[in-house]
Amino acid sequence: HKEGNYQVGCIGVHSFSINRVGKPWLGGDIYGTGVPVAAVALQPGVHTIFARVRAMVQGQIRCRASPAEGAQRLLVHPQTYVPDYVEGHFVGEGIIALPVTNMDATYWLLSVTAALAKPGSPPVALEPP
Repeated sequence: HKEGNYQVGCIGVHSFSINRVGKPWLGGDIYGTGVPVAAVALQPGVHTIFARVRAMVQGQIRCRASPAEGAQRLLVHPQTYVPDYVEGHFVGEGIIALPVTNMDATYWLLSVTAALAKPGSPPVALEPP
């Protein structure tokens, strides 16, 4: 592969890291949703993935990396899994879950703004401020 940003996801683990144990720990896809969960800047060469596993009778770990060039900076995912309760409120009582992945390994998201659209109107795009 060539140097650049890559979308990396590991299914079947709670967290993983690349090339160094826990530097940093990246969120895994323990439920197998298939959503890429991290953007990582990689150099050409062989890379080692370290994963946190819990004792289990049987399990499988599957990781995938694909180039992020041309991908949107922010990906908004369907609400497949949402929390029931957030900071003292049930989701749906004035709170929604908005799963977002930052696909640029060199750009930190400090604040993201979203707006609600009227039913039947085109979807609203998310943009960093």
